Amino acid sequence: MPSFTFSKSSSISQFDDLAFDMYQDPEVAHIIRLLDQKKQDVVQQENFEEAKKLKQAIADLQKVGERLARYDVEKKCAIEKEDYDLAKKKKELMDEYRMSVYQQLEVHNLLDVACAYSKTWCYREDALLAVHNKLLEVTSTAPKDELRNMIRAAVLLVKKALLDKVSSVSHFPLKKVASVFHASLKLLRLMLSQVIPGLGLGRAEVTHCLEQTFPNLLTRTGDSPNRLHAAAITLIQVLYSKEIAVLKDVRALQIIPVELVKPFKSNFPSRLAQSRAELLEKLLVELGIEKSGFTLENVITVKGQKLPF
Repeated sequence: MPSFTFSKSSSISQFDDLAFDMYQDPEVAHIIRLLDQKKQDVVQQENFEEAKKLKQAIADLQKVGERLARYDVEKKCAIEKEDYDLAKKKKELMDEYRMSVYQQLEVHNLLDVACAYSKTWCYREDALLAVHNKLLEVTSTAPKDELRNMIRAAVLLVKKALLDKVSSVSHFPLKKVASVFHASLKLLRLMLSQVIPGLGLGRAEVTHCLEQTFPNLLTRTGDSPNRLHAAAITLIQVLYSKEIAVLKDVRALQIIPVELVKPFKSNFPSRLAQSRAELLEKLLVELGIEKSGFTLENVITVKGQKLPF
């Protein structure tokens, strides 16, 4: 009888084709690739029932991604026509549809999105802590592509968790909201200070993690509950600390310093402006102005601005 062998390295996925990305929402496309990788893994293990489920999930997600991509085109067309009410509606429609889909997904056996975006906040916290503990068990002997997929899936979870605002969930106890927020910070710190450098994934994954999470984290420094505001600022200080050698790639990218010296717009939220001024002072003490993203000129410019009220 002829024998057949399957090699993951020799297999070419249809989802690696650039044409696939042209008609897909980028975030959903990434999840599809994670599921496709998992499907290949279970086929190797001859777990064909699981492979069948994953195949169907991928097919369903392709339709979701195409629909979100259409919404995005319609949103951009509305922006070009300066119809900002319609653009806002399209954005809200995209967010609602995306979240409804994420509530039904399980990604890469790492992210239980149904828990992560459950209306029950303790489930969200449990999902974040489960991912944190899972990453602590990961070793560098695993294939690099698999490790990158795990990290990017975890980054996606942190990114979404950091978007949860207290104002939008005011009917939930603040303690539960704070617990989810602190769990997301704990996971983010673990990835940047231990997992990514420890697995040898390099600056590219640090860059991806920062670009996906730091804009949301910086926004949270303007939160009105003091403990959330303080936690966000403290984490940024820790990640930029010169005392932690493994964080040199975080400092080298200069994402936060560059953001802090941007001039305020007239409608900039006052509390967020105050938080940025506070953070600027703290990081200047830690980093100085040499090769830090700060310069004498841009610091003087931003300090000369009046804070918006």
